Amino acid sequence: MFQRAKICTFWILCAAPCTVQADTLTYSHNGSDMAVEVEGARVTIRYLTPRQGLQDIGVNAGTVLFSGQHGDGYLDGMAQIFSANCGALDYFVFGDFIQGADFTLRGVAPVLATDSCRVVDNVSGTGNGVLVFNVTPQTQAGCLRGVNTTLNVRVGPSVDYGVIAELPAGTCNLRMMGRCDSAWCSIKAGGIVGWVDETYLAR
Repeated sequence: MFQRAKICTFWILCAAPCTVQADTLTYSHNGSDMAVEVEGARVTIRYLTPRQGLQDIGVNAGTVLFSGQHGDGYLDGMAQIFSANCGALDYFVFGDFIQGADFTLRGVAPVLATDSCRVVDNVSGTGNGVLVFNVTPQTQAGCLRGVNTTLNVRVGPSVDYGVIAELPAGTCNLRMMGRCDSAWCSIKAGGIVGWVDETYLAR
């Protein structure tokens, strides 16, 4: 059965205690692992583990792909395409949406010129015009090992990312949220979702 977790939606280190709560679901999209955050009617889709090559165009863990609203089984809002030279460009997408189920968002996506940031065309029914999201099954990750006090949980897969929580030594019932990347794994522990060094995971 697909599980949900109540977590803080900040993807950077909070300067004050987090108070905003959201349901966070994990999906795969075009080779990337995604976090779909549902807070009331608001839906935000972020990259959890971008596929290889996306960093070259400015996509990292925590980068927002979509922001919009849902209601009555319907979701719409603004998605983004990314360019190394032009940054992000948004466009409208929509589709049926039920939390915990696969879903597809469709729209008319802009196409940039190869030598500039000028929009030269639009596409629908293919490429960025069809965004498919598939539920990611969660697997048991086990307990922490080799931790004397606490283990930092980070927003992305390296020590360069901010700390969003700390797990006490001996924490168990961890869940894998997606694939591991460069010796870091995305996990869920109670109400916490983030990245930890896989060295400390006993599976």
